[in-house]
Amino acid sequence: AMYAKMSKALAEGDADPAIRVHVFLGVSGAFSSGNDLADFMVVATGGEGGTEVWDFLMALARTEKPMVSGVDGIAVGIGTTLNLH
Repeated sequence: AMYAKMSKALAEGDADPAIRVHVFLGVSGAFSSGNDLADFMVVATGGEGGTEVWDFLMALARTEKPMVSGVDGIAVGIGTTLNLH
């Protein structure tokens, strides 16, 4: 559910001319704990579901506005990838 909400937020932010930048914030001490590796296994083995992660990564690649991350603490997995965009 989190990845679907983040994908939707990126698309809505890109479509809204009043929004000039996407901002991602974590909580004190942790930005992200990483993805559940089982999600990747579902996609890799051709199982049902698991597309939310892929959709979010594609939304990151497509976004037209700058992104800023406020990181205070650990950033693992996709949280690290997010900071590289």
